[in-house]
Amino acid sequence: MVEDKEKIPLDTRLLTNAIIELNISRRNVSLYPKGHPAVNQSIKKAFDYLNQIFEIRPFITVAFAKDTIVVDEHALEKKNPVFREFALSISRLNVAYITFKKGLTDEELYNFNKLVTSSRDIFCNEKTQELLGKQGIHHIEVGCIDYDSFSFKETTEEQQAEENLWERYVYGLLKGTLGGNEAFEVVSELSPEELAQMINEVPDEELDENSYDRVITTYLKSASDTPFSTEDMQRLLNMINSLRPELRRQFLSSTVRCLDKDRERLKRAVKDISVDTIINMLDAFNKEQLTIPETLKTILEKFSSLNLDLDMLKPVESEDSLMLDDILLSEDMKRVFQEGNYSEFVSEEYKREIESLVKTKGKPLKGKQIEELTKEFSEPAIYKSLCGVMLELSGSSGVEEENLKKYIERLKQQGTILLETGQYDELANIITTLETLKRENPERTELSEALDYFYSTDFIEALMESLRLIGRLFREGAFKLVDCYGNRIIPHLLDALIKEETSSSRKFLIALILYFGREGVEEAVKLLGDSRWFVKRNMLYILSEAGYEESLPYVKPYCRHENSKVRLEAIKCLLKFNDPYGIEALKELFSSDDHEIVHQAIVLSGTYRVKEVVPELLSLLRKKGISGYDILSKSPVIKSLGQIGDPRAIAGFKDIMKLKSVLFKSAVDSIKEEVVRT
Repeated sequence: MVEDKEKIPLDTRLLTNAIIELNISRRNVSLYPKGHPAVNQSIKKAFDYLNQIFEIRPFITVAFAKDTIVVDEHALEKKNPVFREFALSISRLNVAYITFKKGLTDEELYNFNKLVTSSRDIFCNEKTQELLGKQGIHHIEVGCIDYDSFSFKETTEEQQAEENLWERYVYGLLKGTLGGNEAFEVVSELSPEELAQMINEVPDEELDENSYDRVITTYLKSASDTPFSTEDMQRLLNMINSLRPELRRQFLSSTVRCLDKDRERLKRAVKDISVDTIINMLDAFNKEQLTIPETLKTILEKFSSLNLDLDMLKPVESEDSLMLDDILLSEDMKRVFQEGNYSEFVSEEYKREIESLVKTKGKPLKGKQIEELTKEFSEPAIYKSLCGVMLELSGSSGVEEENLKKYIERLKQQGTILLETGQYDELANIITTLETLKRENPERTELSEALDYFYSTDFIEALMESLRLIGRLFREGAFKLVDCYGNRIIPHLLDALIKEETSSSRKFLIALILYFGREGVEEAVKLLGDSRWFVKRNMLYILSEAGYEESLPYVKPYCRHENSKVRLEAIKCLLKFNDPYGIEALKELFSSDDHEIVHQAIVLSGTYRVKEVVPELLSLLRKKGISGYDILSKSPVIKSLGQIGDPRAIAGFKDIMKLKSVLFKSAVDSIKEEVVRT
């Protein structure tokens, strides 16, 4: 059902990518003209992520509270500078929320970005939705902050008591504890807006499908149970439009159900409901992409019998102008389009130039030329050229202070874009160039301020988020960038590693930490004392991969840790150096009652070729099996003995080859094959 789809939680990574790309597209539309490669690529990425969301649910509402983004009543991470920038840019327009709906086109997304990056005075006001419609934006809904609804006045105890009483009545209506007359009194006495406000304050968990149906049914029934009128329907629509977005769809769905159940009464009411009201209702259904019931289809058939005046569709000409498709043309423009007057407005020279361009036949580009041209106008190439120009201007000796500030500010903006798009090598070039310019021009405080921005905690946190999400896709540039930051970035990398949940991203972050060698190991040792087991495991893995023998004393205490994953990681580290302490710890694992731990000990023995545990392995090999599983469990033992290559294993292998079994013949044959392979 549609209602169920709305409740499906969104993947955090998908939502994060969608917000980031929406912000990039907003910024690019403000910087470049339509059709620019940077604009096209960012719009396409944002559009693709939104479509992935639409596969999960039919719409997504993003709410804004100053510098915070809220989705599904959950605030996104406030520390993320991209989220904060996007929230602030939209909040400045007095926008409370934006709803993106299934069916959205890339053209609508571009037009919407063009609007939100225009002057704030023309955007969020009482004509916002009308403005969106004129721009062809039909799958984006914007909710504006209504400052007129805020008031400051004293409330008497009697007024407060009356409000509390009505709230209890509304709650009773939703829960079904009111009688028919009492329920009708609630919707009659309260204005649609007041009722909607009280419903908005009821927690979502207190509402269900029956609650919505009770309110709609009460609105559609009068005390005498006569057919409902235009006023009844309009009051219902006003109430629904005043609800918060997530409730609006639920109540409209309920309206569809209630109307479909009462077909006969709706047919009797057709003559009393105005055409405008029905159109408003159908428009509300269409906005939420609800299926129109059969009863309303009947009404549409009734509307289709109306005779429309086709003269209304003809161009309308006034005394001094022409109106065509709602566009008013001036008298001058009217003369341009009149036959015979074209030459008065277009010179002969201009016409010759146009004819020359039309006749010119360009040479077709070959494959390599097309590839080079595409690369030249790609988004990374454009950003690289732009950053190069900004850096060159910033280093010019004759540049004025005011202009230098503008160039530096533009570089900061480009830095954020480069982070979001994974162009780490270009960002590294900006930082190294600024460092060089700072050394050559120590008196230029603007250069120091620019570096302070790139070295700030907020920017580094944004860098960590970028590395976690897309860093492994741009490995070479990522290593170049972290090298620019030096040791100062190691604690941030470790913190990102602790927070990361996906194994692929963890391995990438560990690779970045290992890039710093002993400095990275020193920071990892400090975190071994963390109480969380997974932090200890990750730090031990770093020490093991780094391969510094002097770190072994820090590892040994964890060979008998209560957590098996920590214990195994510590033993691995010691076995890598053939440390006797690690070998003794490995032997202890063979006596464990946990089959998984014993299996890990067997695998480690073969991986690190530990000859000291051959007796333990042979003991497992000769152990009699009472089931097919017991016999098959000898397979990893055989494999490990083969990896170790100790002659003592030959006698055990001969015993296996002599095994016979009627009940478990396939299992015996399997381990014999393993012996042969070994």
